[in-house]
Amino acid sequence: MGAARPRFTAPSSWLRLPRRTARRRLTALYGGLLLLSGVALVAITYVLFERATEYRAPHLPKVPHAPAIQRLQLPSGLAQALPRLEQFQHQLDKDQQQLSLLVLHQGQALG
Repeated sequence: MGAARPRFTAPSSWLRLPRRTARRRLTALYGGLLLLSGVALVAITYVLFERATEYRAPHLPKVPHAPAIQRLQLPSGLAQALPRLEQFQHQLDKDQQQLSLLVLHQGQALG
């Protein structure tokens, strides 16, 4: 029979690296810079997110005791206007009731 041949013999052109042209070097440079800027963007986003979502105990205001609240005085303008506001609220409630009865009556008359 014949001499044993190697199973795979690649042409010598396959084993050589491509020529180092300016186009390949610029492509590698820009690709590396793009990768580096992407990593920096992800790192900055991670740090900002961690700082924004960091748990902090909220500042709770001191609430005076109940007797102290009972002794509080209303401002003079509000104290004078409060009875009139209550009258307006009472009149508004009555007007709303009358309006709802009128709408209900009209709905029954049309139906």
